Amino acid sequence: MKIFKNLTKSKVQDFLLYAIAIVFAFIGVYHGALGFSSIMDTPLMAWVFMGAIGLGMLLIDIKLKTELEDRRRTRTIVKLASIYIAFAAVNMLGNFNAFFTKPIKGNLVAEERDALKIDLSKLVSFASDTIKKSTDIEGIRQRVNAELSNLENEITDPKNQGIGSEAIAILERLSKSLGDTKIQPPTSGRLGTPEEALGVYQKLENQIMERMEEYVKGTNNSGIVLKSKELIENAESKKNQLDQAARSPQIKDDEDAIKEAKIAFDELFAFLRAHFDTKNFVASSIKTENIGQYFYAVKIAREGKYQEAAWIALFQAFFIDFIVPVLFLLVIGGKTEEQLNGQIEKLKTELAAEKMQISLLLEKIESLKRQLSAIKQGLSL
Repeated sequence: MKIFKNLTKSKVQDFLLYAIAIVFAFIGVYHGALGFSSIMDTPLMAWVFMGAIGLGMLLIDIKLKTELEDRRRTRTIVKLASIYIAFAAVNMLGNFNAFFTKPIKGNLVAEERDALKIDLSKLVSFASDTIKKSTDIEGIRQRVNAELSNLENEITDPKNQGIGSEAIAILERLSKSLGDTKIQPPTSGRLGTPEEALGVYQKLENQIMERMEEYVKGTNNSGIVLKSKELIENAESKKNQLDQAARSPQIKDDEDAIKEAKIAFDELFAFLRAHFDTKNFVASSIKTENIGQYFYAVKIAREGKYQEAAWIALFQAFFIDFIVPVLFLLVIGGKTEEQLNGQIEKLKTELAAEKMQISLLLEKIESLKRQLSAIKQGLSL
């Protein structure tokens, strides 16, 4: 019961104020750690860092309370307030990032998912066209057929029937188109009959067509083409996963699909860049790891699309890190007059008690003086 008697209104108010300060300090540390966790190397580092910041802010706040209550030097109060503002500014960065990013994270992830799907489609199309152009199978077929037509006309021409210089030039061009393999005619020089010339051409045609099929097969089965096709198929598969994730209500599904799709994009683009000309293709700027980072949040906020969410987050961070501590100190400031008046009354009571004791001592001294005088008189007689 004695404990409850000693619980004055002022002490209860102090207890409530400290409890509120600790609760809001914890809220600030928690959201600050969330905000800094994607900036620092590990979430643990963010928690340790924000724990130190939050504890420092709380201790400085309590120290300011003492300074204001005791009405100490203004310089000390200004110094403590400056340190607190620096700590609170750091904490506010993390709080703003957490308060702003968390409510709109689903929208940000969905936007990056859709943008990555578009980029992936463009890359797959670019890769397919690049492989097609690099092998140019259809173009080679057309050139070979055209050269064969010219070769037939040249060999079977009645005016110059046989394998002449122009026919040899055509065969050299065909050899170069089909991989620089020398195509030897079965005979050379002038041929006697149209039937013999036609037979020579047909043998050359069979030889050239066989060589062309070997060339096409070798080209399609080359390591670069096979690897390209494998990476293209993988990229298309990841694009389909993005479509499936879009139908899921879970943000985690989107994040996983984006991560895998980005890896597939980077692998395919790196392979193309190593083996083909990619200067006319713009690489994807999607970086999903940026979601949650402070500068990314500021960039999104400045774009204005989520302006309302940005202002709400800014107010929440400012409320926790500045307004609550100021209210805490203002309440203390309001208490000081009451406390000083109580202290003055207490001092007056103590002073009156001391005066009473002094009066009693003076009376006792006077009494002792009188006794001493009486003793001196008795001795003189």
